[in-house]
Amino acid sequence: MSAVAAAGEASAERHEIVALAGELGRRELAPHALALDDGLSDALQLAWSRVAEVGFDRALLAVDDGGVGLDAGSLLLCLEEIAVGDAGVALLVLLSNAALAALPPEQAAAIAETERWALVPAAPEGLATSAAIAARGDGDPALTGTLSPALGALGADGVVVVCGDVEPRAHALAAGTPGLQIDACEPLLGLRSAAPARISLSSAVAVAVPPAGGAPATVDASLALLRAGSAAIARGVARRAQEMAIEYAENRYQGGVPIIEHDAVREMLAAMKVRESATPAQHGAEIDPAAALTTRVAATEAALATATDAVQVFGGTGYMHETGIEKLMRDAKSLQLWPEPAWIAYEMIAEALGG
Repeated sequence: MSAVAAAGEASAERHEIVALAGELGRRELAPHALALDDGLSDALQLAWSRVAEVGFDRALLAVDDGGVGLDAGSLLLCLEEIAVGDAGVALLVLLSNAALAALPPEQAAAIAETERWALVPAAPEGLATSAAIAARGDGDPALTGTLSPALGALGADGVVVVCGDVEPRAHALAAGTPGLQIDACEPLLGLRSAAPARISLSSAVAVAVPPAGGAPATVDASLALLRAGSAAIARGVARRAQEMAIEYAENRYQGGVPIIEHDAVREMLAAMKVRESATPAQHGAEIDPAAALTTRVAATEAALATATDAVQVFGGTGYMHETGIEKLMRDAKSLQLWPEPAWIAYEMIAEALGG
């Protein structure tokens, strides 16, 4: 097979997988978005069973290891499509893949057979989840401290805690590990279906895994994947908000005409389209860590602006939970704070500029 033919076949397969993600988001998740936002366990279990059925929970894992064999860029496209249905479930997919990607292939293949794992970043400094956690030195693999809120942890079969202190490592902790306690915490502003929890580590016996290619590189790659994934999910939220705003504006009459004909509404809808064009989806197979950080900031800010305008288009009904549009605004705001608050992201970008 020629290189061109192989590339064409790969492109067609990618298109098919992304289309499958879109179908999952719109047909399986969107109709249950409010139930997922309310934290109904039945809705979450049903959603995750569909995710696992098509293999999105282990999309980055090689086919020989029981995965789908997607590259990072293809996963990001799928995350955006899934997020059109529900951002929290898309985040669970991201965390599951990030957990597997942080571990050696043989260990990742072993834990992928269980239902759901999640990556929990505890480093570098500045992450919202970094409170009071440390890996003990002198070769002792134990972790102590707390992580709250740890997204994806509640109900998970295990977590992979990425620490980046003196010696960055990935620690795989199965649920039930002595000293590991995962408890429900107060619901977040948004992303409620992302199963937030409080993790307590009291001399927990962790499996310390020296990542292939150097621990710092693995920590950086894990964080880059989370940031790029957050941007992709934000794009999905913005698309959904824009679609809902357009549909509402076409069917809501005021003064005898649809409000989409009102200048103020048209301007807001146009601004949504401009923001969408200004934050394009990533298509490359590899993730650039520096670009992932700036893209995350741009995409999450654009998503919040679009969701806020969508609430305005809906008027007073936009603040009602039943419409589903206020949920998108809360999800967008929460994405601004994860995996690090926006103001910390700006500081990190400024530091990279030098001076």
